[in-house]
Amino acid sequence: MMRLEVQEYMRASAKLFGLAYAEDALSRVERDAIVSFAQELERKFVSSRQPGDGPLRSPLPNTPSD
Repeated sequence: MMRLEVQEYMRASAKLFGLAYAEDALSRVERDAIVSFAQELERKFVSSRQPGDGPLRSPLPNTPSD
């Protein structure tokens, strides 16, 4: 079971992910803010991973691929 905060973050992230594929849905400032936050999260969690941890996986099903 995941914490409510994590579930809320995942829902909000899924909405933003959808906006990423809609042309001109986000301003440059909004995109930069989202990317900056995501990079900070990545630095925090990747740096705390231990040898032997499994690979990071995307929990978002049915996401568009390039």
